[in-house]
Amino acid sequence: MRSNGRLVACGGMGGDIILKDFRTMKTEHTIDAHPGKVSSLDLKGDLLVSCGLTRRMGRIYCEAVIKVFDIRQQARPLSHIPFSPGATILRFQPKFSSIVLATSASGAILLTDVQGVGADVQSYQVDCESDHLLSTDVSSSGELLAFGDSGGYVHVWGASEHDLVNLHSLPTELPDIVQPLAENHVCELESFSDVFLPATTDVPFSAMDMSTPIRVGLPPRIVGKHLLEQMNAHDFVGYVPNPYWRRGSSQGSASRAVAGIRNLRQTPKIDVKPQSTPVQRPGVSVFTTKVTTKSGQSWLPKTYRRVEIKQSQYKLKYEEFDFSYYNKTRFAGLENDIVNSYCNALLQVLYFIPALQAAVTSHVCEREFCLTCELGFVLHMLDVAQGGTCQPSNLLRALRQIKEAAALGLVEGPEEWENSKEKSLAKRIQSFSRFLLEQIHKEGAGSMDPEVPSPLPSISNQLFGMVIHVHSKCRGTSHEDVVQERLSFQVDLQYPAGKPNSVRPSFAELLQNSLCKQEDMRAWCPHCRAYVSLQQTRFPCSLPEILIVNCCIQREADLYYWFADGDYPPTSDSGKTGISNNGSNSTSSGGQVVRSNWLPFRVEIAVDPAASSVTVTEGGTEDSKDVGKSKESVVAESAETTTSTRAVYELTAMVAHVHDEFDKGKLFQEESEGHLVAHIKIPSSYSDSYGGISLSSPGPGVNSSTAFSKLQLEPTPVGLGGASTTSDWVLFNDFCIAPTSASDVVTLYGKQKVPCLLYFSRVKEPVVDSSNHTTQSLPAGSLTIQPSPAGFQGRSHGTPISDEIFKRLILETRASLDSPAAVSNPYTTFLPFDMTTEFPKPRMLLGLDAEFVALAPAEKGIREDGVEYVKRPARLGLARVSVVRGEGLKAGVCCIDDYICAVEPVYDYLTRYSGVAPGDLDPATSKHPVTTLKKAYVKLRYLVDKGCRFVGHGLKKDFRMINIVVPQAQIIDTVELFHLKRQRMLSLRFLASYLLNTNIQNETHDSIEDACTALRLYEKYKQLVAAGEFHDKLLEIYRYGRKYNWEIVKDVSEESVRADPTPS
Repeated sequence: MRSNGRLVACGGMGGDIILKDFRTMKTEHTIDAHPGKVSSLDLKGDLLVSCGLTRRMGRIYCEAVIKVFDIRQQARPLSHIPFSPGATILRFQPKFSSIVLATSASGAILLTDVQGVGADVQSYQVDCESDHLLSTDVSSSGELLAFGDSGGYVHVWGASEHDLVNLHSLPTELPDIVQPLAENHVCELESFSDVFLPATTDVPFSAMDMSTPIRVGLPPRIVGKHLLEQMNAHDFVGYVPNPYWRRGSSQGSASRAVAGIRNLRQTPKIDVKPQSTPVQRPGVSVFTTKVTTKSGQSWLPKTYRRVEIKQSQYKLKYEEFDFSYYNKTRFAGLENDIVNSYCNALLQVLYFIPALQAAVTSHVCEREFCLTCELGFVLHMLDVAQGGTCQPSNLLRALRQIKEAAALGLVEGPEEWENSKEKSLAKRIQSFSRFLLEQIHKEGAGSMDPEVPSPLPSISNQLFGMVIHVHSKCRGTSHEDVVQERLSFQVDLQYPAGKPNSVRPSFAELLQNSLCKQEDMRAWCPHCRAYVSLQQTRFPCSLPEILIVNCCIQREADLYYWFADGDYPPTSDSGKTGISNNGSNSTSSGGQVVRSNWLPFRVEIAVDPAASSVTVTEGGTEDSKDVGKSKESVVAESAETTTSTRAVYELTAMVAHVHDEFDKGKLFQEESEGHLVAHIKIPSSYSDSYGGISLSSPGPGVNSSTAFSKLQLEPTPVGLGGASTTSDWVLFNDFCIAPTSASDVVTLYGKQKVPCLLYFSRVKEPVVDSSNHTTQSLPAGSLTIQPSPAGFQGRSHGTPISDEIFKRLILETRASLDSPAAVSNPYTTFLPFDMTTEFPKPRMLLGLDAEFVALAPAEKGIREDGVEYVKRPARLGLARVSVVRGEGLKAGVCCIDDYICAVEPVYDYLTRYSGVAPGDLDPATSKHPVTTLKKAYVKLRYLVDKGCRFVGHGLKKDFRMINIVVPQAQIIDTVELFHLKRQRMLSLRFLASYLLNTNIQNETHDSIEDACTALRLYEKYKQLVAAGEFHDKLLEIYRYGRKYNWEIVKDVSEESVRADPTPS
């Protein structure tokens, strides 16, 4: 790649040269220059010279000519200059406009004038001593030539001993000759540790802690504000006049005077201080480091960092990116490279609420865009994919179709959504949490107004709902006050106005004032029938099972309340709120309470509807008579007083906004995007389901890989604000999952972690009746929690899709085929299940293939090394799914062939690879049976839950795009069956041609044809295994592919393939 300031010339592997505009990178011209790869090219003015490779007699050679092109208006060839050794590197001479230096790998040099058609030619030879020339360049002065060879030598040529490298060059400093170390001979029986190494005080990289920061390079430079004000921008380059330049001054004096300003560098943000205690390792002494900010706050740990899925554009994500490296637990993670992936942290929190998880996974309805159904599908995937990675693409697809979500700024994606979305990530997740619970309430209870309690209780109402009594008094007249009851799912934390002072209120005080608040506002009065000044008082009449607190941190002053007492003035005596920290490290002196964290792990809330008052205390008890009682006694007393609107809540989850690169000036600005993480205390029912593993933090200074390697992690005792005696906290950072501790939950890491949502659960969990989860019919009724004397025994893994639902969907398909319009339709390609004779059953063999269309293009970026990678992959949508019978009398007959109705504009139909043409996904114009994505998903989910086995080619990608998790025991992938270890994957077309003598995918793809071919390949696989010939046949396939470059060649005898001596 070379540039002349106006154009950029890029040489390709196919021999073509692309000329792009230097500013816009738009392709201007394309030149078909060489039959093989372009070896080198150079630009100067209006001339372009290039050299390349060619193929002769089956071998690759350097072309014996140098090609010259004129690129003034339209690229056209000027001449060919012969150079028999074959040019590998070309460079223009800087002093002359048309002199070119050409070098070959053998050391031959050619200096010629390309405009004189080779009239003035000078040839030379570099003495490389049989080494190859690898690099060549000309100095900016044009007086020196440099050649680098494969032997490690640099040959510098010049006309005299006083030649300059550039016009202002200093004397060349040659490096010192390093004497080679003595050779050490090691035999196979000796260890590498016996090899003698030179004495040094440096610590080898193999003995350093992975978390140890290492300074590399210099900090960035600083440009003063007084210079920026004088800057003149031209295109994308800024110019500042030298303030020390004076007319008539000596050359270089102004540059030397401004050197101090030019060399100003930014002060490092972190201080690396070695601890005094070394960590002893075998044979090496290593000092561990602790990274702290200037204010003394500990720096953000590595587990909080956002990890981007950087993949090559030529490889698939699941083949290149190792998700298991970031998750050593048995909990599933969520991918973060899709739009609206900011919801991942909230979805993880909802998954670990047993009552909600049991209720929504048992919900199925006929609404196409039902968030309750899609949420249930996502939570089911998280339950099945133990330790794997999922993506909630179908849920986010349904979210994009709800107009209220777009109006609230909850949707990311195209430009029209990006302009209207909520810029603050913290506000967006808080709004999404409220919207999701209100939507579940409307879909489950049938109420269209979330503020009006419904007679049919929904799961969100029973778990998170809180009836708020609103008393409005008109200040202008003395008519009857207006009294209303509203349903609320979250509590917005209210902070004192103004700047914080030395007397800081406790969390209990803020929560109490937020639950029961009085404010003056201008609102509509139904009696006055006008907007008047009202005094409005709100207080809760009931308490929820799970209290969601919206932290509402919108100012930096609000964030100061969350710091520990060491970083903020001590908390004042709360008076009637009676703060007490049972089990925490707290001291009392002079009426002030000092503790290590401001956020308590347990609070007690008492509501008195008659007195319209709310009392909140920290630590789970208020009266002095409770002091000294055990945790069990307090919980028991709280359970008995639940009917009297008094409950003890314990912190079980937190959603936090994390800033990877902390900038105080951008903390609460729109451009400070960051990402979201979730701290979750794992319920006992989940840890029991995953083998009884108790997760805890490895502790500060302990390598996380060491902690992950333990099969049974020891619980870490903590005592923070009345918290539990053991730590079951886990940090969910998209697909990065790591155990953590209770103290880590309340640590802000120098304002880099900002709390967004808090989840306080009653100490006594609600109980869900999961006895009839698999018998719910369509449409779904209310999602209710039934009290059970036996208690909640665990999560249900059954399917909510009953046999009646699947039968109804199949009969609906048969009715559409039996209609008069479909009888004469020649495009009927499948015969649905006969529900009387071939009902799906466990281990039923089915062939499956899916086709997709592109809904949005891929977003690409450039790595630090210049390699292009896919920043966000193309958003694909399911277009067609086909299921073929694999056994029985109707084996090979398609039973499901659904075309998915497109609800979004299709960016690219990918007809060459999908077989889907424009109009096939529109019910008004399509000649095929078109259905909704949800109905197709429900049918596939039913077959998966029934235990059917699926045969296909590349099923891993198909199931990932369908957004369904299938147990590995139910997947038979022919791409894995016919694969030799550490060799390339074989295409379905290649295998079908060689093993089945069938030619498929000639012009386009057909999902039914591909599914049938995969079934035939599986039958062929079983035959070869039974005969003991599979391994030899697989080696034969790879020899055939290498010999014919993996192309399908007709009329090739098997004897010639077997006789090929190519190693496998």
